[in-house]
Amino acid sequence: MRWYAYKNFVRRSVDLMAVDERGGAVYEGQPMTVLMKRIEEAQRGEVREPTLSIPHDYAQELLQALWDEGFRPNNGEGGTAESAALRKHIEFAEKVATALLPSVKG
Repeated sequence: MRWYAYKNFVRRSVDLMAVDERGGAVYEGQPMTVLMKRIEEAQRGEVREPTLSIPHDYAQELLQALWDEGFRPNNGEGGTAESAALRKHIEFAEKVATALLPSVKG
């Protein structure tokens, strides 16, 4: 399954489309609506059905589609690829600083 995400500025939403190919046929996820239901105080600890349940690999595809569309975690932490790129950038900047300012030790 592949997820596609795009910002819909008219609706002020992020629209998601799930597409899958099986046996030479193409399938797409059908629109769904999330209806909110009030949970009474006494019900808060009960186990209920999830709002959405998808396999791990589909969840990874969904996160990648959202990342590609520009969404990042609120805590500002990126993925391993972003962290590795940042480390390489810092190493490069240190080499340049050392070359330009010999008194700076790396």
